[in-house]
Amino acid sequence: MQVSFVVMTYNRGGVRVWNLLRSLLTYQTVPAAEVVVVDTSDNAQIAQDVAAACGEMREARYVRRRRDGLFKSWALNVGIQHTDPYSKIVAVTDIDFMFGPHTVEMLLRLVNHQTVCHTIPKRLGADALEVDPFTAERWAALCKAAQPWGESNGPGALQAAERGWWFHVRGYDERFERGLGGMDRDMLLRAARDGMRAVQLPFAATNALHQWHPESPYKDALNHLVDEHGPVRANPDGWGEIEEAR
Repeated sequence: MQVSFVVMTYNRGGVRVWNLLRSLLTYQTVPAAEVVVVDTSDNAQIAQDVAAACGEMREARYVRRRRDGLFKSWALNVGIQHTDPYSKIVAVTDIDFMFGPHTVEMLLRLVNHQTVCHTIPKRLGADALEVDPFTAERWAALCKAAQPWGESNGPGALQAAERGWWFHVRGYDERFERGLGGMDRDMLLRAARDGMRAVQLPFAATNALHQWHPESPYKDALNHLVDEHGPVRANPDGWGEIEEAR
C-alpha cells in the first residue's frame, strides 16, 4: 500500500518547495510514493524554479497548468487525477508545509474506507526557515520553536483519504476560486455528510510545520462560500480536467 501526496503552487517557489519534497520523499521512515506538484504560476521565473526543484527528485511529478489567478481547488483536483492509480491513499497538503518522519507511516496505519485524516500544524517564524532542516537535532529545534496554529487548527495542513473516495466526491469544490479560505473546512463537512469519520492527528504525530511567509492578501476571502448543508459530491459539470458528458 502506498501514499501519493498532492500540492499546488501559484507564484511561490524557493527553498520551501525543496523542503516539502525532501520531508516527504527522503525524511520519512516510509517514504511517500510520489509528490504531485501542480504549478499554476503565471510568473515564468518562479515556474522554472519549481520545475527545477521537482526535477531533482525522481518521485516528484511536476504538472504545469498556468492560470491567471489563484484556483487552488481546481489545481488540487488536477493533482488528484494525476496520482498513481496504484496508490491506496491520496494526501493533500500546501506548498508551505513540511512534515516529520512518521507522517506517511501514520497515514498508512489510520486511513481506510471509513476515515479521513487531517492534522494540527504549527507555525514557524520568519527566522526559522532552514535550508537543510533534516537532521534529528535541527528538526527537534524547529518543532520546539514552532508556535500553535490558532483557533482553526489549520484544517488544510493535511487531508488524506483513500484515492477512490476523492474520485467519489469529485475533489474540492471549485466554487472556491480566486482566493483562499473555506475549501478545507468544506471538504471535512462533506466527508461527515458522507458518513466518513474524521481522525485528527496531533502535532506530535506529524510535526506539520508551516514555513513562514508574509500574510497572503487572499486569506479568508472565500470563507463565506462554505455550505454546511450542500451535496457530498461537488462540481456537477466536471472537476479538475475531467468534464462530464452532456
